[in-house]
Amino acid sequence: MILVVTNAYDDVANLVIKKLRDRKASWARFNVPAFPGRTRLAFDPTALEGGTLVDEDGEEIDLANVTSAWIWKPLRRKRLDALEPGEGEFLQDASERTCQCFTLLLAPFTFTVNQPEMTRLAEDKGFQLRLARSLGLAVPPTLVTNSPVRARAFCLEHREVVFKLINRPQVFHRGRVSWIGTNLVEARDTRNR
Repeated sequence: MILVVTNAYDDVANLVIKKLRDRKASWARFNVPAFPGRTRLAFDPTALEGGTLVDEDGEEIDLANVTSAWIWKPLRRKRLDALEPGEGEFLQDASERTCQCFTLLLAPFTFTVNQPEMTRLAEDKGFQLRLARSLGLAVPPTLVTNSPVRARAFCLEHREVVFKLINRPQVFHRGRVSWIGTNLVEARDTRNR
């Protein structure tokens, strides 16, 4: 069985699942944002045997049958509702760590595409720049800051500056996804505000 670990909104995952259906492949989908509310997990962190995943449709999946996993953009869950202040953060942290433990568990026991730790390192821009420099590759002058003063000074020192987010460029606002792309910094961007 192929386990697709993703979110409910990703078109790429939907296309892959359509192809799996067309090929009559055995598959299951774990929409991470539905955890812990509409899905259930039970597993031993040292083995897949005996573990179960109950998906959003209530279907129980025996994790021992999972031979491959594709982890594709499992978006963070929205803040969990809580009864008291602080409970939401506690519940959020617990659910994120459970999902992280689960996806890390898959790698040694299944053929896993997009292993979480490898993906995390690939997305870590600071790590990638340090690695590139250590391998002798040319790395442009780089500044990571939230200081407007340092950012303006950096822009004045270098003729062409590119602005790039250090995290994922997705912004969720009012039920829509927007993207903040890589942009060339212009003079108007460096004025005092």
